[in-house]
Amino acid sequence: MKQYQRDFLISLVLANFVLFQDWRYLLGRMSYFASPQPFRVVAIIFCGLVFAAVFTGGIWLARRSGNVGHWVAKWLFVQIIVSGVCIVLRGYLSDRVFIFIMVVVPVLLVAHPAVPRAVATCLLVLSPCVAFLYARGIWEVSRVSHPEVIQGSVNRLSAPGPRVLLLVFDGMGEYVAFTRRPPGVQMPAFDRLRREAFVAEAAYPPADTTLVSMPALLTGKAVVDVRPSHDRLRLHYSAEKRFQSMAQSSTIFSEAHELGFGTAMIGWYHPYCSILRDLDYCAHIEADIEDERYRRGGFMSKALDVIDALPLLHRTSFAQQRNAQAGRESHEYETDFLIRTTHEVLPKFQSGLMVVHLPIPHPPALQGVYFSNLIEADNELGKIREIMEKAGTWEDTTVLITADHWWRTRTWDSPWPGFSWTGDELAYLHADEDKRVPLIAKLPRQKNGASYTTDFNTLILSRMIHDCLTGEIMTAKDLRVWINRNRSNAPVHAYFHKAEP
Repeated sequence: MKQYQRDFLISLVLANFVLFQDWRYLLGRMSYFASPQPFRVVAIIFCGLVFAAVFTGGIWLARRSGNVGHWVAKWLFVQIIVSGVCIVLRGYLSDRVFIFIMVVVPVLLVAHPAVPRAVATCLLVLSPCVAFLYARGIWEVSRVSHPEVIQGSVNRLSAPGPRVLLLVFDGMGEYVAFTRRPPGVQMPAFDRLRREAFVAEAAYPPADTTLVSMPALLTGKAVVDVRPSHDRLRLHYSAEKRFQSMAQSSTIFSEAHELGFGTAMIGWYHPYCSILRDLDYCAHIEADIEDERYRRGGFMSKALDVIDALPLLHRTSFAQQRNAQAGRESHEYETDFLIRTTHEVLPKFQSGLMVVHLPIPHPPALQGVYFSNLIEADNELGKIREIMEKAGTWEDTTVLITADHWWRTRTWDSPWPGFSWTGDELAYLHADEDKRVPLIAKLPRQKNGASYTTDFNTLILSRMIHDCLTGEIMTAKDLRVWINRNRSNAPVHAYFHKAEP
């Protein structure tokens, strides 16, 4: 093999090793939360080829430099390898060990002249893996659908009959939204509804993350762990020993189908149309931060994303601000699609069960981070009520409102340095200690409000929906008796999960 060909193959493997985190995300968990789009694979391949060309040029220069330049080139070569390994293992290394390996180990390795040659030979042997990696990436995007997914029809929900609407406002905490609401945050639609509805003031969610909490709410079972993969979600229930596919699990939708009702699901984060069965109508969005940035900035913007994610560069102010802006734009795009879809479906919703999972008031937001999203959530509730009142369905509908988890201030305080709380929000960072979520139930033709102060876990919500559809729960008194009878079926303060942002 000619020397320049050998150098390029070694450089190509080295370049894709530098991009390892991007490949792992693209071909791993991302395929569950958001299917990889073609431009993302093309951008990473493009960056890999550019880096390979740069590394090849560096090797050429090193061969023509003096002893000092040659030694520095060998050190940089080994440093890239060691840095990549350290980044992969970063979560398992202490800061001192991390710094020691990053600084000292490359020097020790380069001191032995055989080490760089051995590493180069290993990279050359691994060069066929790059072809496999590129082929795998191209195969992944060949089966990608549009990020906005809409399936089925609302025909089965168009006939008159009992109906239940469940609204899940992602990340809405009872403490900040209602118990100690900031003076500058006005939520007239929620306040009006709480005066007319049954309000549980001590409701707790089944988990502290959307990944775990939403499957638990929909199945009515405590979930210990989850394993997402492409178009699949496997759940480990606390009462069972093995993982079970969510598509095989009984949910509030399968129970509604057994009762003869139509079902609809509109939501974000989870690819609901892929992981749920017994849905007559489904809409979800698979948008991603980088996807939205590409829509606004084009291919070179995505290529710049790949470079921003590299070690050291991802900590720069420029990279963090780009990430923060893309996050806001992606959040806005997702929210707009789900709200628009909800507004289109609601006038046709005459019977059965409809669940809407909205990405507000979850951060980020275009102005501020959380408080402005609380106001946006209130505006949306007001629009939903107005649409249903015009359609003549609001009075007779059981409307349930809750959240999948509370406002997790500490979660957003460190992993997202590009986002910053407003001055008013900084005064509420202790809100993370209060893990309550809203539970508001507006029952058919209910006019007078009622409160419930005993604590319970919203895992019982799935059974509550079943009994609302069957007519067992029709009044606030019925609901109070029902919760008293069923609240002990789920541990109140047990958050079954493995911590994730």
